[in-house]
This record gives sequence, structure tokens and C-alpha cells, in this order.
Amino acid sequence: MKTEIQLRGANCPVCFESVREMLLEDSRVTAVHSSFSSHCMEVEHGVMSAEELIGLLHRNLHGVEIAGNGEQVMVDVEPSIGEWHCHR
Repeated sequence: MKTEIQLRGANCPVCFESVREMLLEDSRVTAVHSSFSSHCMEVEHGVMSAEELIGLLHRNLHGVEIAGNGEQVMVDVEPSIGEWHCHR
């Protein structure tokens, strides 16, 4: 199964790549194609459901914002499934 996921707010390249690598290490995932600039991933997976994949991304991927006091803080990213035509 291939699932395309939009990752709005995923603006930390290090976090994005770490999650991509984490997915590739998961035995239920066969391939990951991603575009940081487009904030999307195409994940090919077997026994992992799309809901499990979204949950995993929600728990492990964060964005970065500047708080009112000027401090950098991590914020949640809300992954969404759709046909995003992720450009690599």
C-alpha cells in the first residue's frame, strides 16, 4: 500500500530526515519518498495501517516556531492523507 502524507508545519530538516530514517528502519515499511520543500512523504508499507502511520508521524515529527519571548520551541505537526503528488 502507498500512502501520501502532507506534513504542514514540518519545518525542521533534521527532524524530517530523522523521521524518514526511522520509517525506513521499520520492517513494515518498504520505501519512503519525501520532499522537505513540499512538506510531504510517500510511504510504501505492508501490514502497517494508514492510521498507524499517521499516529507514528504525529508522535515523532515536530515543527519549530519562535515563541513570543524569542525562544525556539517545538510544535506539533498534523499529518494528513491525500493525493499530494509529492515532488522529490
